[in-house]
Amino acid sequence: ALASEGHALITQDTGALSEAYVAYAAGGVASHSAKDLSVVYTPVHGVGRVTLEDAFAAAGFAAPVVVAQQADPDPDFSTVEFPNPEVPGTLDLALALAQDEQADLLLANDPDADRLIAGVPQDSGWRVFTGNEIGALLADHVLSKGQGADRLVATTVVSSRLLAAIAAHHGVHYAETLTGFKWIVRPGLANPDLRFVFGYEEALGFAIGDQVRDKDGITAALVFAEMASQVAEQGRTVVDLLHALWERHGVHRTGQVTRRFAGPNGGEIMANILETVRTRPPQALAGRPVTEVLDYAAGVNGLASTNALAFTMDGARVVIRPSGTEPLLKIYGEVIEPAAAGKAEMAETSADQALADLLEAASGLLSGESPDKRPDC
Repeated sequence: ALASEGHALITQDTGALSEAYVAYAAGGVASHSAKDLSVVYTPVHGVGRVTLEDAFAAAGFAAPVVVAQQADPDPDFSTVEFPNPEVPGTLDLALALAQDEQADLLLANDPDADRLIAGVPQDSGWRVFTGNEIGALLADHVLSKGQGADRLVATTVVSSRLLAAIAAHHGVHYAETLTGFKWIVRPGLANPDLRFVFGYEEALGFAIGDQVRDKDGITAALVFAEMASQVAEQGRTVVDLLHALWERHGVHRTGQVTRRFAGPNGGEIMANILETVRTRPPQALAGRPVTEVLDYAAGVNGLASTNALAFTMDGARVVIRPSGTEPLLKIYGEVIEPAAAGKAEMAETSADQALADLLEAASGLLSGESPDKRPDC
C-alpha cells in the first residue's frame, strides 16, 4: 500500500525545493571563482539546463553557452543515436560548438542530469575525461579544499583504485561498496562520526557532500568548473592536475569488455560461464600472476553478497560481474603504471597497451556473442 500524504517520510514541495537546491549547490563552490571561464554545456535533450544555468548564476559563474539543438527536453532525443554521454557521437554537437567558441571547458549531463562528463581543449583536440578520471580529479579538489581526518570518500568495487590512494594521501577515510549509489552513500549514513564528502562510480555518477545522497550532475558540474577556473589562474590545465595525480600515485587506466548472450538460453549460458570462472579461476592474465581472487558472492569485507569476481595482480585488477538488467557479462580492467616527474604521457601510453592486453586476456575467460571491447581511455 502507498503511504499517506501525511506520512513522516513524505515532504510536500511548497515551491521552494528548487530554489533551496540551487542555493545549496552554489554554496559548495567559491563565489565568482569561474566568472571568467568559458563553458559550453549540453543537457542532451534532458532536464538539466534550467537548473544548471540557475546554479551557475547563483554562484556568480559566467553563463554557459548551451548547445541549442539539445537545450530543451525532447523525448525522441532527436540529435543523438543514444542519449548517453559515454556513447561515441553523443557529444559531437557539443564538441563542435566548444571548438567554435574556443571554450575553456565542456560540460554535459545525461538527460536526467544525475551524471556528468567533462572535457578540455588540448593542442591535439579535445580531451574528454573518463568517469574514473573525473572522480579522481573531483575527489582531490574537494579534499584539498577542506580539512579533517573525519572525512570519508567512497567508490565501488568496479571503479578505479586511484581514489583509495588519494584518500590515503589526504589522511581521510575510504570505503568501497557494491555498484550503485544506494550503496555508495551508505558508509556515511552508517558512520555518523564521519563526514561523507565525496563518492563516485565509474559510470559518470558523482556525489559531493551528504545532502543529496545520490549522484548529482549539477553540483558536480559546478565543482568541476570551479576546479578548472582555479587551475587556469595558476597557468595550468585540468590535464596537468591529472598528470600530477598520476606522478604521485601512478597512471591508472581503466576499461571494459562487455559480452552479450543472446537467445532464449542466453541467461543460462552466461551463468554457467561465470560459474566456470568461479570454480576454475585463472592463475595469470596477460602474463601477470593472479595474487588474489575475491568472490563477492561469499561476501567480502562486510559487503552484501553479489554475483561478482575480482582478480588482483601486481599493478592490475579485473572484476567480472553480470549486468543487472540484460544478459551481459561485464569485465572491468585496470592497469597501474608508475610515472616519473614529467613522464606522465609516456607512462600513459605504456599503461594503455598493458590495459588492452589485460582486457584481451580477460575476455578470453568468456565465450558468447558480440564482444564489445570498450577502453575508457
